[in-house]
Amino acid sequence: MLLNESIWIKNAIEYLEQNGVTGLTLNIGSSTSEFIIRQQPYIASNVLQKLSKLGSVVNVDIKNEPGVDLVLDFLHPSDLEQLIALNANVTLVSNLLEHIPDPKAGILSLSKLVQKGNYLILTGPKHYPYHPDPIDNRFRPGRRKITKLLGKEFEIIKLEYVKGGTVLTATVEDNSLAYNWLLSQLTLRNLLKIRFSLLKHVRNLITPASAFCLLAKKL
Repeated sequence: MLLNESIWIKNAIEYLEQNGVTGLTLNIGSSTSEFIIRQQPYIASNVLQKLSKLGSVVNVDIKNEPGVDLVLDFLHPSDLEQLIALNANVTLVSNLLEHIPDPKAGILSLSKLVQKGNYLILTGPKHYPYHPDPIDNRFRPGRRKITKLLGKEFEIIKLEYVKGGTVLTATVEDNSLAYNWLLSQLTLRNLLKIRFSLLKHVRNLITPASAFCLLAKKL
């Protein structure tokens, strides 16, 4: 999740709070506490803490690791039924649809999961390099595509594209940390032994990063 993407989600949650939305939130594809604490701590401050003001937050992932409350696959019919039974008021799905075999199938599952009158916060990469986890289907939808995929199942409240700087700096709160890390890699030894990896990092220094961010209500 990009830093600016997390800020957008924070603002979307505040919008829901201001409109009296309360209750359970399902965080689908939540990842682990280690990932959040070590790699992207702003997820906790901008997203999870804000969601907790609406009510309980249940973190769902296929990884059976600390930080995951329910080990379920929202694409699997029996797992999906368990999630539907929770009748979550808000469902958050961030940077997941690009990591499943078929994003259309993911949207279909979400249309079943989110019940009438409840809300979906959906985000993912717009401009971002290939990054398998474990796969990357290269789902980078434009406005027309994401609107078409949601079809008549959802009322789109907000749909925006947020920029996050470059790929190297988009997931840090202090850009100097990213620059200092890159400079530390530019040693003669590294240039000789891992030059292709360094070229990738240099490319990431100049490659723009952005994300699509959507808030919708199930009709």
